[in-house]
Amino acid sequence: MNSAVNFFTSRGENLLCLPFKLVDIAIDLEKTVSGVAASALSIVTWGKSEQINGYSEKALASYRVLPKLYLSLLVVINPSAKYNIIKSNDLTYTGSLTRELSIPIFEKAYGLAIKNSFWEKRILSRVCFVFGAIVSTITRIIDLAFGIFGAALSLATRGEEEKINDFATRQLTSLGLVWDICYAARGFINPQQFIPARNSEAPDAPLFL
Repeated sequence: MNSAVNFFTSRGENLLCLPFKLVDIAIDLEKTVSGVAASALSIVTWGKSEQINGYSEKALASYRVLPKLYLSLLVVINPSAKYNIIKSNDLTYTGSLTRELSIPIFEKAYGLAIKNSFWEKRILSRVCFVFGAIVSTITRIIDLAFGIFGAALSLATRGEEEKINDFATRQLTSLGLVWDICYAARGFINPQQFIPARNSEAPDAPLFL
């Protein structure tokens, strides 16, 4: 009896908290708009301002929107459902295709940007940034499709399978495409702007999700 009361109480609490979680999601969307504007300003200033670059890196929060919405619904259906929180400092916490195909291309672009050869740091690095954006667009869309399927399956099974919950959460980070495109555009303009960030302490948010 007590367990049943606790279950419905927890569900009710999560339901009451849902509007606040939606506000939190709206804030992430607003931050993303600000991040896109900062990225545009970074492009205009040729990536020379570390303050503008830093803000654009931290403000692009679109990758959190769909996972937060999914998890908010999940805990209403099943308050005891197990899942991993979105790790904002973990480069690997993203959709499977994006992790395997897109991120290595951007990493290659960074590697070329620090080379001494003019051909590698000025030409090939830019080619990699553009190619990375194209590949990321494709992988993010496919990851999103898998994420929607995973989330539907997770909700249908009341979140009983932690692996399915985690899979859905990872795949739903696909709106990180906004992040990828902004980074690729900045990298195309000035590949060397990322070198100090990669050689110093990691920022609060990952380079790519």
